[in-house]
Amino acid sequence: MDFDLAVNKLARNHSKQLRRGRMLKSANVSGNRHSNSLHLSLRAKKEAEERKRKTEEQRKNLQAEKNKLRKTFAYFKKCEQSLGTEYSLAAGGDGRLLLKPTSIHGEGDKIALPVSVLPILMDLKDKKASTIGASSSPFEFRVGILNPDYKFPMAPSLKNMMANMNGMDDGNDYDMSMEDSDDEDSLDSSNTKDERSPFLDELSYKYLSYTHCTVVEFTQEEGHIGLPQSIAQALLKNDENIAVTKTVDPASTSHSSLKDLKKPINVSLDDEMEDVEALKQPPSQISIDYSEEDKTPGHLAWGAFEVPDLKVEIVLVKLPKGKACTLIPTIEAVQNGFHQLKDIKAVLEQVSLSYDCSFFLSQRTQNKLY
Repeated sequence: MDFDLAVNKLARNHSKQLRRGRMLKSANVSGNRHSNSLHLSLRAKKEAEERKRKTEEQRKNLQAEKNKLRKTFAYFKKCEQSLGTEYSLAAGGDGRLLLKPTSIHGEGDKIALPVSVLPILMDLKDKKASTIGASSSPFEFRVGILNPDYKFPMAPSLKNMMANMNGMDDGNDYDMSMEDSDDEDSLDSSNTKDERSPFLDELSYKYLSYTHCTVVEFTQEEGHIGLPQSIAQALLKNDENIAVTKTVDPASTSHSSLKDLKKPINVSLDDEMEDVEALKQPPSQISIDYSEEDKTPGHLAWGAFEVPDLKVEIVLVKLPKGKACTLIPTIEAVQNGFHQLKDIKAVLEQVSLSYDCSFFLSQRTQNKLY
């Protein structure tokens, strides 16, 4: 009897130990699983935080680049606005005015524009726009051939300026110290030239070529602009990327055709050889001999010289006044005793009364102020 009780007691104790062992083992496995799960959760959280940090850093860098580009563009627009270029000459006052070149007579820098541009200019005068010159000042224009591959910004100096800008979105665009100044002397200061240097470099990339001019008359056909030889040469400047052409008078070609129809059939071959050889030449190579009385500034000069075979952009500008210029006497002037004049200054002042500001405007272009 005692033996059976001892056996049962031993069995119960062994069963308790087995249950306790299973419970401890189960607790250890559960603890390991929880530890592993906690470790994986912390790792995933760190990875998520790192991805979020990199994404936020990329977003900030992208926003900083956008802010720099916005400030650089604001700088460029302020330079343009200081020249009064915000006034469009296109019909309706929106868009750029692009015109096809035609050769005209004139030794200066005066172009001929379509009559539709005149009321737009007069309207600007009536509104007394601050960037438009006084009524006694001539209209000044920038004439340029646009670069078809241009994308803002392209000038290395402007890109360098943009790289050194603050990329923070502080709400303040690039501010030019001379922007709100009406003093024309401030426009000619050395500091102003330094500040506008990146702007001028960018213009050299925006246009294949450009120059400045005034207007002689408003007599061109719609969609055309008359260029004198000096302006045409300034735009071409021996650039092989700019296509050239010589304009042809359609009236002269039609007149020649009618003249050929009126010729008798029984003409000798020898008499017609020169005419045949002449007809073989392209119209652009046929030289036209104009008499002196026909060379009125602003009048058409068909085939007299080459002009760009591309449309040019016309922009109204206000250029700063030149402070100095250099006059070089011609050989004829020296031969006629120019150096023997007692008062050269008085003679120049007297002669200058018969000229306009085109010479001084040319000096601005040569000095590359704008």
